Amino acid sequence: VLLAVFALSQGTEITRIPLYKGKSLRKALKEHGLLEDFLQKQQYGISSKYSGFGEVASVPLTNYLDVSNIVDIQQTVGLSTQEPGDVFTYAEFDGILGMAYPSLASEYSIPVFDNMMNRHLVAQDLFSVYMDSVTISGVVVACEGGCQAILDTGTSKLVGPSSDILNIQQAIGATQNQYGEFDIDCDNLSYMPTVVFEINGKMYPLTPSAYTSQDQGFCTSGFQSENHSQKWILGDVFIREYYSVFDRANNLVGLAKAI
Repeated sequence: VLLAVFALSQGTEITRIPLYKGKSLRKALKEHGLLEDFLQKQQYGISSKYSGFGEVASVPLTNYLDVSNIVDIQQTVGLSTQEPGDVFTYAEFDGILGMAYPSLASEYSIPVFDNMMNRHLVAQDLFSVYMDSVTISGVVVACEGGCQAILDTGTSKLVGPSSDILNIQQAIGATQNQYGEFDIDCDNLSYMPTVVFEINGKMYPLTPSAYTSQDQGFCTSGFQSENHSQKWILGDVFIREYYSVFDRANNLVGLAKAI
């Protein structure tokens, strides 16, 4: 039995599954002498590349998919054949479950949720996962006058334009280390400010514990800069705090405080 933990991504069109922690599916099957038989039973054609984690070569496979007891026996997935670096070795997930619109899909595939909708496997055509300005202590530090932002479960941090993110890092007292990341003194968390995102007139505050990553006594900022874009990406740092509903039937996104 092959099991996988997926990372959802609205920017990804096809499901990619290495399936075994630290190994690609190809490697895992080969070690168990199952690869040749597996490939003979699959229908696969042209190869494709996915650039979410660099270049990942893959071949499309039509296979059985079970998501929270919703079974789809005709879902196209991507078998990764080449993976860059060791991203899947240390990540908390084994693959990427693409949830994008069909317009972003490869010509030989239909996105997972669209397949579920088309086959009437879901009660409602929506799925959920557990900006006007950014203020700290009542002062606008970023996105003054409004900006564009997207919710993306495939992004672990909260990403924004370099100058705006630098303002936030300075306001929360983060200092840049030799690797380009911004460190935070864990002892200062109780004294650090709340960062508030205003979206469509409503306030969405992030407390220091929400925007700080803590690991083995070290704390790092959950904010990350993007040099070549003025858009904001509200990744897992934001989504952990706010329950997000993606309404495909009406093309709407709903937010509520996670509990």
